[in-house]
Amino acid sequence: MKFLPKHFSVPCGDTVSVVFYDDIHTFIVVDNNYVEPSLVCLYSFHKHNPDFVVTIYGLDFCEEDIDNYQQHLHDLGITTYKVESISTAGMNFDYKWNIFYSDIINIMSAKFKIMENIEKEKYILYFDTDTIFTDSIKPMFMDLHQRELLGVRYTENKPEINCGIFLAANLHVKYYTMYLDFFNQNRLKYFNIDEMFLSEVYEHHIVYLPKEYNTHGFITIEHPRMIHYIGSVKPFMHKNLSNFQCCTPQRYADEWYKVYYKIKNRLNASEDFDKQVAETKTYIENLGNRSLLRPLENTIDKIFCAGVKCGVNVLSAIVKHLIDKYNKAGEH
Repeated sequence: MKFLPKHFSVPCGDTVSVVFYDDIHTFIVVDNNYVEPSLVCLYSFHKHNPDFVVTIYGLDFCEEDIDNYQQHLHDLGITTYKVESISTAGMNFDYKWNIFYSDIINIMSAKFKIMENIEKEKYILYFDTDTIFTDSIKPMFMDLHQRELLGVRYTENKPEINCGIFLAANLHVKYYTMYLDFFNQNRLKYFNIDEMFLSEVYEHHIVYLPKEYNTHGFITIEHPRMIHYIGSVKPFMHKNLSNFQCCTPQRYADEWYKVYYKIKNRLNASEDFDKQVAETKTYIENLGNRSLLRPLENTIDKIFCAGVKCGVNVLSAIVKHLIDKYNKAGEH
């Protein structure tokens, strides 16, 4: 009997399609400020998708960073992984929206640099690290065909998907090179430039998945497969804990706290769910300015400062206009 490599089967119409794990390049991109949230993400992904091998690309990770991250994964019992470093040299793009999320620009760019160098695998599976998984993502493969991109629509009236997670046929094209051209042409036009780029590359051959595969915090779904904490209000930002509880369904928040509790208390974990949630929230709250994501919090400050600066500039322009108008009136 011929040995069959590790695989899984998914229904495809009246037939069954076989997907080989070796055909999938699954990856995430992490920087040093996102280590702990990424571990929550990977812990939950591994629990529900244990046979997927995930490659973790660390932005400018040194050897010590790689060793430390591998130790974290080992301690969590995650064995199906690879950790590599990717350089951000040359990724400092001048972008209209830099003021809002400059810390994410490099991750967006690295994503396509990695995709360009994927040679063997037929499929590309990427997901953000401000996510947790609550079920298997295998069923999403049933709709994958050549030249197709699978993801959850960003908004109902727009064609592009949200890049929190996507599955794509590997077109073996120069993704990064094409992205640079697209970026330079559209950097003043789009906020979600990576999502617009993917839409163009796949020529709108997009399969829209149910929202259960990328459930945003403001959407209520009974059984989500992946929960995505989009925007700046995340469960791991101590400044926004109260806002987070107000604007997001409670169980979505608690799901993240529960996983994070397991990571922080592997040896002496309480089985009391309410205690897990309460202790985790208290821990994050007590971090103060040493919170898990200071760069994201700084982004909020940047937005505020940008608003003040914009207001001052507008007010100055109005005053100047009135002075000019007054001076012209005096000339007559």
